[in-house]
Amino acid sequence: MVFALLLLLVLFGLGARGWKKTRTGVVFLALGFFFVFAVGGGVVPRLLLEGLQTHDYLAAPEWKARNVIVVLGGGIRQWGTDGPWSSGVFAQSRVREGARLHRGCRRRQRVCQVLVSGGAVSKGSVSEAEVLARELRELGVSDADLVQEASSRNTFQNAEFSSVLLAALKPEQVLLVTSGLHLRRALQYFAHFHVLATPAPADRMGAIGSFLPLAYNFALTDMALHEYLGIARLQVYNGLGWNRGGGVR
Repeated sequence: MVFALLLLLVLFGLGARGWKKTRTGVVFLALGFFFVFAVGGGVVPRLLLEGLQTHDYLAAPEWKARNVIVVLGGGIRQWGTDGPWSSGVFAQSRVREGARLHRGCRRRQRVCQVLVSGGAVSKGSVSEAEVLARELRELGVSDADLVQEASSRNTFQNAEFSSVLLAALKPEQVLLVTSGLHLRRALQYFAHFHVLATPAPADRMGAIGSFLPLAYNFALTDMALHEYLGIARLQVYNGLGWNRGGGVR
């Protein structure tokens, strides 16, 4: 997304110069130059992240009698062609945070279930929910406390399908565990399906300040823009009546 925008600026600049619009071409090329250093140097991704990572670490929740911790999938990977599946980079912190919260809840002797949400990432693969559930078991979460939602393919479906299971579980409190970058959008999607969850960020990303453009900052900007577009799409689709569900009540 970011590189596509940069390419457009360069193409417009070169095209304008080719059409003898030298001043216009120089403006577009200058914008492209500024864009490279503003993004690659960390200024743009830092500003974007500030608007997304607005929730603090949930060190000690106020546990209710009945709680459900929802852990969203973040990709799975297979070891070789015949090896086991494991959670991806963005899912590992979510698994650890889900397990930590579950331990804290059980220490208080409260009812605490962990709902893992995520379907199969490709044809023939296992579901994200199955992989996350196995890893949570390895971290001490009992089978009796695990609930799997293994059909969703994106965040909107995470919220939609999980809301059905949550309605049956009837918790007094829902904690939503996902990456800090993803949490704002996820909370809005769950709220769309009448689930008002307590935010529990599993990790926090940060841009790297640099005089030279870094590919990492471009990737981070891409991910942040994806989140903002997802938030905007929910609002636009709601306004047009295209989304399933019915907003907060």
